[in-house]
Amino acid sequence: MSLRKERIDCYLEAVDQLLVPQGFKRRKRSQQWTRPSGNDATWVHLNFGEIVINPSVGVSYLDIEKRWNEVPGAVCGVFNMLDSLFDPSRSRTIDDAPQGLVADLVERGLPRAIQLQDRQYVVELMLSNVVEHWPTASFSHRIRITPLLLIALNCTSEARAIMDEFAAAALIRDQSLPKYDFFRAEVLARLNA
Repeated sequence: MSLRKERIDCYLEAVDQLLVPQGFKRRKRSQQWTRPSGNDATWVHLNFGEIVINPSVGVSYLDIEKRWNEVPGAVCGVFNMLDSLFDPSRSRTIDDAPQGLVADLVERGLPRAIQLQDRQYVVELMLSNVVEHWPTASFSHRIRITPLLLIALNCTSEARAIMDEFAAAALIRDQSLPKYDFFRAEVLARLNA
């Protein structure tokens, strides 16, 4: 076994010890732990680069995924990179002891994952003009998950309004395929059906 593999296994074991007793499950060869609860699945993921470890925490909205998964471009969850939850940001390397990462998960990661289950709170973050507030990968993901969250909160008229607002900005800023107009048209067609 290589030294790198041994270090990765050490991290996986340390995070297992934290998360498994809390109801998270990880497949044998996976680097992601998931805990379903009602309409949400909270998750923790460790992405191992050559040297740097990029942990993230997030929530998949299972009811949104079930309802909208056939809409091309639908985004059905949110996440934050763990290091972005600290100021200044913290990074970890594969050579660091895993206890620091576990402590960061306890201090900020798991509490953030719980916050992300509050859909109204997530909508407020997504409506912020401050990019750093968005618990998502990009503007393109933001403009897709926000209306779906609003619809799940029974705020359909607000979802329609925000899709109209996002449509103008998407002409310049949207980097995902299919383009936002197609996604928006699909969502509206399903709402009107």
